[in-house]
Amino acid sequence: MTQPLSRALAGRVRNAVRDGLPDPVAEATSLFLLNSLGTVIAGSPRPVVDRLVGTALRLGCSSGYRVSGRTETVDLNWCAVATGAAGHVDDFDDTQPVTYIHAGPTLVATALTLTQLLDVSGPRLLEALALGYEVQFRAGLTISPEQYVAGWHSTGVFGVIGAATTASVLLDLDEEATAAAIDLAAHLIVGHQEGLGTMNKSFHAGRAAANGLRIALAVRAGLRPSSGAAGLESLLSAMAIGYSPRLEAAVGDAGWRLLENRTKPFPCGVVAHPGVEAALSAAAELSGTVESVQRIVLRCSPLATTLTGIAQPSTELNARLSLPHAVAAALVRGRAGLAEFTREAIADQAIARLRARVELIAEPRRSEFGARLTLEREGLPAIEREVTSVTGSQEHPMTYDAVADKFTALVEPVLPGRSESLRLCVGSLDASKSVSRLQSLTRPEFEVHS
Repeated sequence: MTQPLSRALAGRVRNAVRDGLPDPVAEATSLFLLNSLGTVIAGSPRPVVDRLVGTALRLGCSSGYRVSGRTETVDLNWCAVATGAAGHVDDFDDTQPVTYIHAGPTLVATALTLTQLLDVSGPRLLEALALGYEVQFRAGLTISPEQYVAGWHSTGVFGVIGAATTASVLLDLDEEATAAAIDLAAHLIVGHQEGLGTMNKSFHAGRAAANGLRIALAVRAGLRPSSGAAGLESLLSAMAIGYSPRLEAAVGDAGWRLLENRTKPFPCGVVAHPGVEAALSAAAELSGTVESVQRIVLRCSPLATTLTGIAQPSTELNARLSLPHAVAAALVRGRAGLAEFTREAIADQAIARLRARVELIAEPRRSEFGARLTLEREGLPAIEREVTSVTGSQEHPMTYDAVADKFTALVEPVLPGRSESLRLCVGSLDASKSVSRLQSLTRPEFEVHS
C-alpha cells in the first residue's frame, strides 16, 4: 500500500500527462535536456565511465545498450549507471538552488537508457523529464536545505525518486503504479557528501538513475509495497532530524518548481561560481599584471568555504571543489572552462602561485550566490569586484544562446560535427513522433546526412 504523499505526487504526474506541459515548462525542459545531453557526451570518455563500462564488460553484462558518445554495449543497469556518471563527472550540469540537486544527469540517463528499450514520442520524453524534475524537487524541498547542510548528497538521495518518476511516465504506468514506484524508490537512495571530489560523486547520479529505472520496471511487472511498508514519507521523516518535513512544499501549490532549476556556466561546485565570476571580471583589469598580485581575499558564503575550500587540489575531480584553484585559474587565464580543471592546469606554475595566495573569508550573512573579491597588488591599486547575483542564479539565468554555445563546446571534442544536428533534434522533440534519431545522433559511428 502506498503512502499519501506518493499518491498525491503520482496524481500530479498523471494529471500533467493528461493535460500536457505548459509551454514555459516544455521550453525549460528542452533547455535542460540540451544542457545535460552535452554534459553526458563530454563526460563519456572520463576515467570513471571507462571503469564502469569496463566493469560491466568484465562481468559479461552486454545486451545492446549504449552510453551516449561511446561504442561499447552494456546492459540496461550499467548503461544507466555509466550515463548518469558521465553527465555529472565534470560538475557542469544543472542545480536547483535550494536543494542543490543536480537532476539533469540522473533523469537524462534514465531516459536515454529506457528509450533504447522502447521508443516514445518527443513530447512524451519531455513530459517524462519534466515530471522527474518536478517530483524530486518537491520531495527535496520538504527537508531542504537542512538535509544538504547535514551532509547528504541530494543528487543521489532525491535523484532516485526523480528517476522512478521519469521511468514511470515513459512506461505509461497508471497513478497507483507510479505511487508504488516512488515509494519503493525511497528504499534505494544513495549518496553523502564524503564522496564529493571523488569518483563516488558522479557514481551517485548514475546509481540513482539505475535504481529508479529498475524499480519502475519491477512495478510494471507487478511489484508493490506491502501494507504499512515505509515509503517516501518515511524516508523524509527519518532524514529530518529535530524537525518535521514540510510536506506542503511537495503538494501545496499548483506551480512548477522545475522552473527554478538553473544550468551552470562553470564546471565546478555551484557555490564557487560567484568567486569565479568575480575573478573573471578582475582578470580583464589585470591585463598582463598578474604577477603583481600579492594577496587575494575572497569574502564568500560559509557553504562555499565548507564545500569548495580545498586549498591545494590533487586531481581533476577535487579541483572542481577548490575555490582557490578556480579563482586563480580564472585570474591567470581569463576563462573558467573544462581546460582550467585539468591536471595540466593544476600543475600550471602561474596558477599554483596565485592559488597559494587566496584567502577565503566566510561571512555568515553572505548568500551562496554572492562574493566579494579583493586583489592586493605590489605598487598598484587594489582591484575589487562584488558579485551579488551570479550568472546561472534565479536573477540571471543562462540564456538559450549561452547554453547552446556550451553544448557545442562540450559535444564537438567527442562527436565532431555532430553538435548542430543534436541541438536541432532536441529543439524539435515537441513535434517528433520518435526519439530514435536522437539516440542515433549520440553514436560515434552514425553518419549524419543533411
